Amino acid sequence: MNFLYYKKNISDFILNQYGIDAKDIDTNFIDNSFILLAHNIDFKEYHSVFSTYKNYNVIFVLDFTFEPYTDFKITNEFYRAAETVGIPFNRLLMLYNNTYKMGLNSYLYKNRIVNTLSFPRWYYEYAMFLDQYPLNRMDYGDYDFTCFNFQGREHKKTTVKYIDKKELNCLSTYVNGKDFNSRSVQSINDNQTEMSLSTYYRGKVNICVETLYYKESKGWCDIICVTEKVFRNLYFKVPFTVVGNKNTLAYLRTLGFKTYDSFIDESYDYEEDEHRYKKSISAAEDLLSYWDTNQLDDILSYNYEFFSNKKNADIHFNKNIMDNFEIFSKSKNIV
Repeated sequence: MNFLYYKKNISDFILNQYGIDAKDIDTNFIDNSFILLAHNIDFKEYHSVFSTYKNYNVIFVLDFTFEPYTDFKITNEFYRAAETVGIPFNRLLMLYNNTYKMGLNSYLYKNRIVNTLSFPRWYYEYAMFLDQYPLNRMDYGDYDFTCFNFQGREHKKTTVKYIDKKELNCLSTYVNGKDFNSRSVQSINDNQTEMSLSTYYRGKVNICVETLYYKESKGWCDIICVTEKVFRNLYFKVPFTVVGNKNTLAYLRTLGFKTYDSFIDESYDYEEDEHRYKKSISAAEDLLSYWDTNQLDDILSYNYEFFSNKKNADIHFNKNIMDNFEIFSKSKNIV
């Protein structure tokens, strides 16, 4: 299979980390290829690429790997440009951080079938952070807890306010959209996505508030959203609990990681109650009591080793990405 890219993007970077040599389309074009396109270029550029390569036997791949769901509002320019040029939607494939329907999937969008390929965030985090080695957590921990929030969502606000109510010794951030008072929220020089490594260790246990948090009756409840917030804890050896959709911890265990269910109650992970964030915070308090134990160290070390072992990432990547690229290419007569 051949992979080309129009301007560098995340998927090109990730593929390269797994030994896939994606080449610049302007100087290395070859027919029968996947063409990788970034999610944030404008309609004019999409239109230009589609028009140039319309009559070749290629598949246009939209890199949307950072998002946990198919947000067509953000990707509309890609599909609108394809429709304008006359590119059949069966020649389009979107990569996104889907962890609840692994592999290839199809969705009905404006009377068209949109094809997607699950691209779990682990692949990106693995490629990004192997050059940053964990610090000794025992040298830090000036707070009992951390709770890092970048963009404001209602469940993030609710979590921080509950942390305040319990008067926990917690360093919280709330960079954008803060419209409430909080004793724990402090301004730091970092932002949530590009924090200095030592900042992750300011608290002994991270209360990890994921992007999505839904109760059963509101829909989207089956989406398991696992972003950099969780994976950086796993790699940096930071103990954590999750405020997120149900089965998040169960999903991590299916990948091969370990959670802390051998010594704390993690039943909140299976609950559909919208108040499960309270139990997640209670679990964080329980986890704190194991801060300096061999039980906790063993799990932290195991997850770090599992994460950083390229063999584990390669097996998952080849099975869920490369095998499905091949299936999709054969279905479209791309060889």
